Amino acid sequence: MEKAEHIVYSENGEVFNAFLNSNWYDTMSPYMYCVSELKSIKSKIDNNEKFKIESNGKIYHITTNLEFKNWIEKVFYGGFEKHVFTD
Repeated sequence: MEKAEHIVYSENGEVFNAFLNSNWYDTMSPYMYCVSELKSIKSKIDNNEKFKIESNGKIYHITTNLEFKNWIEKVFYGGFEKHVFTD
């Protein structure tokens, strides 16, 4: 079993979600699952929830969709932002 490289924590410190490196989501079903999970996080940010994401040993505090989109583009990679941020 691969170790999660990106762990998403809710405001209260509980693990909300975890992802492997984006290259593990390179076929359609896993890719769309990942998009769905990322959209779920975006939806919660839309409702003013805040997250802390630990990626490869570094902490990112996510309070806005712009910060989340930047994290997807610059840290998570994989082109997911074009499906998560469709508007």
